[in-house]
Amino acid sequence: VYMKEIKNGNIWNDIKKITAEVNIAPEKWNTFRIILFGAAMNGSFAYERLRKQYEIYAFSDNNPLLWGKQYEGVSVIEPSQLKMIDRILVIITTSGQHYLSIKKQLNKMDIPCLTYMEYVFLNHLNEFEVVYNELLEDGFSKKVYENLLISYFKMDLTYLKEVFVRNQYFELPDFYMISNKEIFVDCGAYAGDTLENYIMT
Repeated sequence: VYMKEIKNGNIWNDIKKITAEVNIAPEKWNTFRIILFGAAMNGSFAYERLRKQYEIYAFSDNNPLLWGKQYEGVSVIEPSQLKMIDRILVIITTSGQHYLSIKKQLNKMDIPCLTYMEYVFLNHLNEFEVVYNELLEDGFSKKVYENLLISYFKMDLTYLKEVFVRNQYFELPDFYMISNKEIFVDCGAYAGDTLENYIMT
């Protein structure tokens, strides 16, 4: 029910509008030469996922030290070469803080492009809605989820500041230790790797 309300709200409409502007249907991407812009950690992360669906033609990057070299076994080309490639689609795989400047750079060159976040959202809209509808219960969690999404799409950190909590672990009034013999261990929840290490040992 709440998701229907959000779809009528500004944030959800903004997300839908941005994704609707990507006028290349995902099912047709196999007909394009896929270039990943950003030969670094995020590019590697995206490459491992995208190569299962598409043939990655090349990487590109603004760092001249990478031009002519290989990354993940794929050639890294300079941005000026992108204009010479037919049937090209560039997926920006840098960190979010560089999305906007690179998108402007590629738009100026008339190179079709989208960010990796746009790719994820276009291909997994149903899963995003399941998370929103079924896995998030309280209003603040939903607000955080909305703002995280729109901040990626608009490359605007203002949305993150709206949901920032300074003392995220110990600010809740009902968080307390039962006794002075109790030990609290923060293992993180990024990918479960720390927890995995504890279990293995």
